[in-house]
Amino acid sequence: MRHRLVLGFLLASATDGGAGRALPSAVILRPLAQTAVFAPGAARQPTGVGFYGVLSDVDAKCDAQGGAVHVSLDVVVIGERGPAGGKSDSVDLQYFVAMTGADQAILSKRSFAVRIAIPADAKRAGITDHIEKRSRSAAAPLAISASC
Repeated sequence: MRHRLVLGFLLASATDGGAGRALPSAVILRPLAQTAVFAPGAARQPTGVGFYGVLSDVDAKCDAQGGAVHVSLDVVVIGERGPAGGKSDSVDLQYFVAMTGADQAILSKRSFAVRIAIPADAKRAGITDHIEKRSRSAAAPLAISASC
């Protein structure tokens, strides 16, 4: 059984301690950090939940050299089988990364899909998704690439 849900976090601008360059810092959007996906045909009540999804943690590293910015993110996403999950062995989840400027305007946004395999004898499992963001200029929106 495949399910999709959307979880999200932002990379918000900050400055790098005196050099004046804008460096991103990761912030998980808590209202979007967890969700429930109902099993097909199930009632929209707690017993109908097929899976829960949680954007658990993000470890962000940022490096600025010569005007360029490199951001490395390790995003931990958890899938948990709900009461109506039955024998489903995986869940497909989706999260997004958005880059905002100092004025909170969204400069760029990209979604990432992950599949979490949940062993038959387990209630939950998780993955760490690795994302690299690079920019030639600290003022420019960052291009995004990812790997699991």
